[in-house]
Amino acid sequence: MFAHLVMALEEKAQTSGPEDILGAIYHELELHNRYHGQFFTPQHVSDMMAMLTCGQDDYQGVIAEQGYISMCEPTCGSGVMVTSMCKAMKKVDLNYCTQLVVTAVDIDLKCIHMTYLQLALYGVPAVVIHGDSIAIKEWSRWYTPVYLLNGWVWRECCGLTTARSREDEMIKCALEPTYAVLRQVESMVAEPLADNSSIISTSTTANESATSASTEQIQLDVDFGRAQMPEKSAL
Repeated sequence: MFAHLVMALEEKAQTSGPEDILGAIYHELELHNRYHGQFFTPQHVSDMMAMLTCGQDDYQGVIAEQGYISMCEPTCGSGVMVTSMCKAMKKVDLNYCTQLVVTAVDIDLKCIHMTYLQLALYGVPAVVIHGDSIAIKEWSRWYTPVYLLNGWVWRECCGLTTARSREDEMIKCALEPTYAVLRQVESMVAEPLADNSSIISTSTTANESATSASTEQIQLDVDFGRAQMPEKSAL
């Protein structure tokens, strides 16, 4: 089944452009929760909205100035809005793999899985967040391979708020030991980081182990591109 998905996405990417494959199947099989009002935007409507956006002058100006644009989809579903944006960028000769970074959020974990699979296979730099956009709650983060490999964690802060994410900081510390040392020093003299929109007490941060030991405790789930917190017993 995964092989069929890869081939279908590859065919779309090389012809008309990225499209939402899983979302269409999800609705055809009536797996959506219509009793809770869960309905996905049709592909052609998303395509129209994306093409209107790509034609705006300020949109082109941002790309010319900083080299990329950021997109936030607070109710991503299966990622149809994002795939339409990628298709629209391809039509105007823009590379969505290098000139677009996405923050996609949904409260339904099944939708998170569908969005992550498609964006990861399409090569879109994205952070897919399982959370509640209205209540500003975040339960887990899913990083696409391109997002991690191309260093987007250093370039664009993705999340429901502008606060630094604990998981992002863990990845940075794992990738760059010097940054880990600087964070340890900062934690002793400044306010602690926000951990998924909740404040970590200064005493807890100050009692963390040395930088080398902390770095060893960081585990990266390579299969899902997701940062995991170390076990409490290891702290």
